[in-house]
Amino acid sequence: MEEKSLDKAARTKLAQELYAESGYGTDKQLELEILYNTSDNNKKLAIAVAAMWKQTLGVKTNLRNEEWKVYLSSRKQKQFQVVRSSWIGDYNDAHTFLSLFKSDVGEMNTSGYKSPEFDRLMAEAETQTDAKKRQEAMEQAERILLADTPIIPIYYNTTQHLVSPKITGWENNVMDVHPTQYLGLVP
Repeated sequence: MEEKSLDKAARTKLAQELYAESGYGTDKQLELEILYNTSDNNKKLAIAVAAMWKQTLGVKTNLRNEEWKVYLSSRKQKQFQVVRSSWIGDYNDAHTFLSLFKSDVGEMNTSGYKSPEFDRLMAEAETQTDAKKRQEAMEQAERILLADTPIIPIYYNTTQHLVSPKITGWENNVMDVHPTQYLGLVP
């Protein structure tokens, strides 16, 4: 079933059914902890997720805030149940995100995700010289990753810039870095 095609009420009903099938409900409440690093936005996000889980399923969620270095240590040692994490692509390719879930990347694989089929498809993509076949392999790997759900994508960062048409050398990029040495002004 494609959950994304369901309206909110149907998704909520499905979540409640799956929660009950897992053995949880009003008589047996799931209790989780969300680890997040110190930031007002991260705190707001953790509170919002906890509130949604409580309202929809009755999950009791504890929030654990840690300063950056402690948080990184906890992540590295896998000392969490749920962790708020993010990644900004450092090059314009899906590989920058998908490669973080390969079983052989060590601590960069925060979730500890392991899937032989995902790994196989990523290896195929990494050695593929045909761009279309490479993209198809990564798309298949992404579908496996999302079906297995070691992550819960919540939002994507975006930026907006108002750039005069008189500016030359401005190029959008995933890092949102725009060295002024490449910029010019049309007279």
